[in-house]
Amino acid sequence: MQGNNFLKYPILMSKATGQWQFEHTSALVSIYNKFSDFLLIIFIFCTHYIVLALPFYYKCEKALIEIIFYYVHFIIAIVLTVLLKSKSIRSFLRWIIRYEKSTRFEHQQEIEIYQYYCKMNNNITVFFVIVINIVSWMWYALNKRVSPSEELGPHCPDIRGYVFKIWYPFEIEDFPWICATFDFVTVFCGMMLFCYYKIMPMSLIIFLMCQLNLLKFRIRSFDETKDRNGLARSERLAGIFRMHQLCIRLMNWIQYSLKEIILIQYCSYVLDTAAFMIQLLTEETMRGKMPCFAGFMMTVIQMYIFFWFANEIQEESKTLSDVIYNEINWIDACKSEKKMLMLMMMRSQQMLTLKVAAIGDLSLNSFTKIMRLCYSVVTFFTTVYDK
Repeated sequence: MQGNNFLKYPILMSKATGQWQFEHTSALVSIYNKFSDFLLIIFIFCTHYIVLALPFYYKCEKALIEIIFYYVHFIIAIVLTVLLKSKSIRSFLRWIIRYEKSTRFEHQQEIEIYQYYCKMNNNITVFFVIVINIVSWMWYALNKRVSPSEELGPHCPDIRGYVFKIWYPFEIEDFPWICATFDFVTVFCGMMLFCYYKIMPMSLIIFLMCQLNLLKFRIRSFDETKDRNGLARSERLAGIFRMHQLCIRLMNWIQYSLKEIILIQYCSYVLDTAAFMIQLLTEETMRGKMPCFAGFMMTVIQMYIFFWFANEIQEESKTLSDVIYNEINWIDACKSEKKMLMLMMMRSQQMLTLKVAAIGDLSLNSFTKIMRLCYSVVTFFTTVYDK
């Protein structure tokens, strides 16, 4: 099996956002690394420059909530981008590339299973990029003021450019192109980094799902006398055991690499969903509600897909023992094979799960918990806002 089929689009996206680390060194790679650092520095500068507007908006609750939302959202993007540059995650991605180059599947069904998950991963990447792009530029277009000097109210002076509430040391009517450029750079950098940190953790989880399904296929085909390479039952059973151990190691690797990232993303989902709901309820015009609704739907879709894949890891690992018990003639197997199959059944009953400190196992139940928590947060803030 040749090529980087599984990570084809995630790698392209990583390179476009300046987050990919090349193994070789050259002048072009050095320029690329400078571009990566520049992109992150610009985004950090844009994020912290928003905070300078806080003293001007302390009497305007609506604007204050919006500024805090922007700042927290962008800080999370910066932290996750830095965490995704960890040595463990980069090693995992390189391991997947080497796996594709070195693995030779024995059956056509195995190739079809692997290609199915390659297509799924790449389609999810494209889908996320499209959705984040649409919502980002919709937010930019619909929040753009008709006039830079338009005021939001007696306590809400408009010192922002066109979208973000940013303090400028000049009259924005005199230099509108600076405001527009600053907003455009902020939206572009944020959009690129949002795509990156949303997609990469999900690619690792989908790869583990692929390996679990390949393992189930090999278990089902175990009762064949010989495979195409002429391996006996004992040799193929040892191969199945090694693949099961590989799935467990991959789960531990993902758990170790993504534990902080998943925890931050969990908190981010809560804050994003609640913030969009608050803005959706407090906005009075349809023009203001549309970008809030788009952002809310984008967050809910991303959240549901992420927790659905986490739930599928549990379900796929749980069914391994059922496949062994129901689809293999283990009763008539020899004593040594029977012991190995029994051991594998016992180990398979311990589900592979993504766990987060203070949250527990991630599944579709986590999605419902977040929605309930968001409802509580929204109820609290809307009550305070009404008072």
